[in-house]
Amino acid sequence: MNAPQCTLLAALALSLCACKNESPDGDRSKRLLLTPAPGSSTPQPTTLRTVRAADSADWTIDAARSERGTISSAEGSPVECLFLDGIPRRVWIPIQPGERFNEVRVTLFAPTSERVAIYARRGTETLSTSSERQAPRSRTPSTLSFELPSLPILGDCEHLVIDLLGGTSRPGIVKVELIHRPAASFFPDPALGPAPIVLDETLFETRTGYAIRPSSPLTTTLEHDGPAILRFEHGPPAHHGSHGQGALHIDIATKDNGIIWDLDLPTGTLWKAEGLDLGALSGPVTIRFSLAGARDDSAHLIANPRLASPSPDAPTVLFITSDTHRADHMGTHAFGLVHTPALVALAKRGVLFEDTLASTNITNPSHVSLLTGLEVRDHQIIDNGTPLTSRAATLAEAFQAAGWRTLGCVSVEHLSDKNSGLGQGFDRLLPPPDSTRDVIDTTAELSRALADFAGEPLFCWLHLFDAHSPYEPPAPYDRLHYSKSKDPRDPSRRLAYPGRFLPVTLRGITDMEWPAAQYRGEIDFLDSQLKAVFEHPRFTDAVIAFSADHGECFGAHGIYWDHSGVYPDTLHVPLILSWPGGPRGIRTTAPARQLDLGRTLLDLAGLDATPFPGRDLRWTLDDPTDTRPRFALAGHGYSVSLAKDGWFCVLNLRGHQKAAETRPFIAHSLELYHRAEDLACTADLVDQHPERARAMRAELIAWLGAGGTDGLGGATDASSERRADLAALGYTADEDARQAGEDWFPAPCTEGEAGATCTWCARFD
Repeated sequence: MNAPQCTLLAALALSLCACKNESPDGDRSKRLLLTPAPGSSTPQPTTLRTVRAADSADWTIDAARSERGTISSAEGSPVECLFLDGIPRRVWIPIQPGERFNEVRVTLFAPTSERVAIYARRGTETLSTSSERQAPRSRTPSTLSFELPSLPILGDCEHLVIDLLGGTSRPGIVKVELIHRPAASFFPDPALGPAPIVLDETLFETRTGYAIRPSSPLTTTLEHDGPAILRFEHGPPAHHGSHGQGALHIDIATKDNGIIWDLDLPTGTLWKAEGLDLGALSGPVTIRFSLAGARDDSAHLIANPRLASPSPDAPTVLFITSDTHRADHMGTHAFGLVHTPALVALAKRGVLFEDTLASTNITNPSHVSLLTGLEVRDHQIIDNGTPLTSRAATLAEAFQAAGWRTLGCVSVEHLSDKNSGLGQGFDRLLPPPDSTRDVIDTTAELSRALADFAGEPLFCWLHLFDAHSPYEPPAPYDRLHYSKSKDPRDPSRRLAYPGRFLPVTLRGITDMEWPAAQYRGEIDFLDSQLKAVFEHPRFTDAVIAFSADHGECFGAHGIYWDHSGVYPDTLHVPLILSWPGGPRGIRTTAPARQLDLGRTLLDLAGLDATPFPGRDLRWTLDDPTDTRPRFALAGHGYSVSLAKDGWFCVLNLRGHQKAAETRPFIAHSLELYHRAEDLACTADLVDQHPERARAMRAELIAWLGAGGTDGLGGATDASSERRADLAALGYTADEDARQAGEDWFPAPCTEGEAGATCTWCARFD
């Protein structure tokens, strides 16, 4: 840190969020909101060059067929277009020396739809590659924008390659624009509040914060009395920033005095934590952050600014979700499928909820429900590729607004903020560097991160992916539940699998017991690592919740080694709650909604005045006979279920048969089970109890119709790379899935022949 300077180049506003609450052990951390200072300016993008198809004599065309012609623009005037056909269909556009662009806009004609990618090349070297985009079907040209933020620092580009990847016949390119954007424009606008930001795009880690520009300081004023430390992290974005050019200037002013710091800008690509002791402050405090001596178009990132008064007994809330974990796979159950001594010990410290149902059967939508308190019907995210928008109010934001630090550590890439939108409200969200990581690596990452949160209230979300397929526990857990004397690939046997599509990881397996045994081994392996988590000093006296996003099927209802459908196999999840001063070793059979966990954790943390949907699950200790309805909506909108008064009803909304399903599910068909006597729901009683079936069906349809129409889902990444990543985890696109804006259940029914009411609807309407 340099000697105090007198210059002030920018203003940083820090203010306490309006919905802040007091933590149960005192006010220790004030979340500071930054806004652009009055008079701030925003650098605008510059168009360096526009290249039109009409002037494309120097383009190199790599396509089976190409021709130039005209089409009508949106205004009705004719425009020149280069039409391409066949595969491949690429265009190489020469770039002039010194053109430092970081965005490319392509105007093209796609009569149906077209996937497009951009490559910047120097000789045979690819300097930068854009994300894949999809042009919508249109009779007139549309424009796609491709970001190449790293390109200006990689040196001269010689060619820009436009690759039309398929989707339509005879698409055409109208023009290409080379754009230079200021670095800060690649980040959320600070005027809209804090948002997840990324220092290095290759690592996916997000932190809550702001991008600051030399021409746009950030500023605020707040009331504060007493000792305080100004804490924050900062760094140059890997492909945009100042990289050591200039200083971060901080000016703190009170009525009576002021403090000024200049911090050298880090030269690496790692976050640097700062703690500036402000001494004892009294009255209004204004704090300004600005960049001094940096390039006009550069940016620097500031994360998690706050006024902190550390305390060794800061309260902690730990929320663990074990992906694909069935409720019956807990050592707390007498049938002994698994051992899980760490989870057994946790249950002895708190309350075990024996009948908890999730809101859906798929990872991202389930976590969106858990972290917003909303039914899937209402947020309308029904797949693993649609991110949550910033319009949502999340559990992490609720804790953050109350002055708590927030940390998320997840084990699968599709829960990263980029793909899920769940980074909002997390001071830090740490996804895996690759597609997935096991419990050892995830908990090690968590342990490293915890050191940066010492002495401040903390909400921590830990997600573990081990129980998810493929079931491949390490030794000795791979034989823990399978006899060492047996050979799962014994050639004298034939696998008794009734389906058509066997998972690749099970090819060569001849024993149907092997997948279930390996699944159990995964859960005991996971549990072996949880012991150290529960014994970590940060969690020994914490509020702890352990649950799952959904379960798994092993043949019930014709579903194998997957979490398809909304049956108890996929909805019945474990739930343990433990909190300081709470009951110990209690088991409750009350019908609980997992959806209520967020509300419960806030209440257990003493934040009962914080707005958030749901009902505190401690009601189950007072009135275990309460039987309010519990609804669930399947991924892709395939089916919906209702659990009520000991009965369980499933309504199939769309006809489907996925690879893991060995039988077709008929649109609008209905199933009814008496779960109070048939916990696994094996005997369909729809014929024996038609009136109950009719009433529960009507309640399901009414519930679907009572939801909103907008939802909280953002634009889905439909790129081939993204689809391949999800397919590797067993998630594939479903053409017959519900589309945005469609009714969950059409009225009147149109599933019958020639548009007539189908047999199932005619039976109950």
